[in-house]
Amino acid sequence: MPLRLSTEKSTKAGLTVPGVPLEWVSEAVEPQIGKDLYAVRVKIVLGDIHADVLDKLLDLSDRHGGGDVRTTPDQNLVLAGIRRQELSNVYEGLLALGLADSRVERISNVLACPGRSTCNLSLTSSKGLATEISKVLDGRPELDVKGSSIKISGCPNSCGQHHIATIGFHGVGLRAGGGRSVPFAQLMLAGGAENGIRRMARRSVRVAAKKAPQAVVKLLETWKAEGGTATLDDFLLNLPDSRVKELLAPYSEVPSYEKEPEAFKDWGESDDYNPAMGQGECAGGVTDLVNEALQDAENTLKMARELIRQSFWKDAVTNAREAATHVLRAGLSNAGEVSNGWAADLAVWEKFYGSNEALPGIPPTLLSAPVADVTESVARELVADAGAFVEAVTDVYRWKPERFKPAAVVDSQEGGDRKIPLLDLRGSGANQAFVKVKLKLELLEAGQEVEALIDAGDPFRSVPASLRTEGHEITQLEPIGNAEHYSLIVRKGK
Repeated sequence: MPLRLSTEKSTKAGLTVPGVPLEWVSEAVEPQIGKDLYAVRVKIVLGDIHADVLDKLLDLSDRHGGGDVRTTPDQNLVLAGIRRQELSNVYEGLLALGLADSRVERISNVLACPGRSTCNLSLTSSKGLATEISKVLDGRPELDVKGSSIKISGCPNSCGQHHIATIGFHGVGLRAGGGRSVPFAQLMLAGGAENGIRRMARRSVRVAAKKAPQAVVKLLETWKAEGGTATLDDFLLNLPDSRVKELLAPYSEVPSYEKEPEAFKDWGESDDYNPAMGQGECAGGVTDLVNEALQDAENTLKMARELIRQSFWKDAVTNAREAATHVLRAGLSNAGEVSNGWAADLAVWEKFYGSNEALPGIPPTLLSAPVADVTESVARELVADAGAFVEAVTDVYRWKPERFKPAAVVDSQEGGDRKIPLLDLRGSGANQAFVKVKLKLELLEAGQEVEALIDAGDPFRSVPASLRTEGHEITQLEPIGNAEHYSLIVRKGK
């Protein structure tokens, strides 16, 4: 029998559900293909939902629908395949879970990326700003327009979709003098990718992050007063930039720390704002590099032993040497160094680990030059020696990680007119720069400082945050010249 697809579509015309608010039916229920079938849109604030609540929501869908739950690009959920007679049961279930808010498509349902809560690239607290804007609009229902959107990203990368929002923001940090920075939000206007709109938002003014909710209210109030019959999207599309600057001028000025100290704290933060103080990830990054190198060593050693079994003597030796190379790479990563070939790596390993009694010495068979004609006995001896070296180092790292520690040997500029040591780490990656500063701090007493020159980008964002996580204090983070590099001063913690 041929498969017959339904072409009949349910309708919302005149749809009422006994005991259910008309507003919820109007805004949260959508007709589907199929007789008396509907989809229910569920507002998930900032896309965050507890696992227990989600589990109960899935049960609700199983009981009263087809068990079909879908995510949406705007951080909400949809329960699909709900029959008309089950809509009241679904509403009651959502009400019990605190998810019966009908304002799914309202502008107060702000979308935001995780921001500084988890992302090391984020410059400002996108979720904190989103929460505050939603709170303000909850108290101004006359401004809570349907069909328009506010979307926020913590940085220009637009994970929060600010480039396709009616009103979009992305985080920026501005210098405010006196060595301080202040969190700002770059305003984007009149973008969209739904409701018939297909355009990128245009860049507008920057506003202080702590004043961004007021800026949103000002734009909405102006639309209400001057927009006439125009939609908010059309009004903002045609609102001249000069008019936007005029309206938002009170929120765009860089504040004075003496007059507005709270403006120098990002949403949800108690400390003064620092654009580099996201979640530090350097320590974890170093750990990942060491683990990866040791796993490569184990896998390569396994291949060498298999080649011995198959009597491929020369290939077995090549793999054994490569396994030892991976171990050296693990040690170099742990010391903030990069691999530069076997001879150079041997020298660096000796520099940082030569006096470490917990680690084995490098076998003489690995130190000798490779021979062209490899015999069975040579191959077996070298693979055995490489295996013992790889396994011994790996055991120390995995079972006594505190002993897999490089010597605190760091080249720095000291003496003369310098009051504190200087590390020139320009050109070093974030992980390498972090380790170098950390090793230097080990040579200092608590309260002493070291200066490091680091690159913009990932080192600027990650190194200070990671050092602060280790218990040290960042006393200076100043741009050098055109801000391609930064001067970082760290005070050793207790």
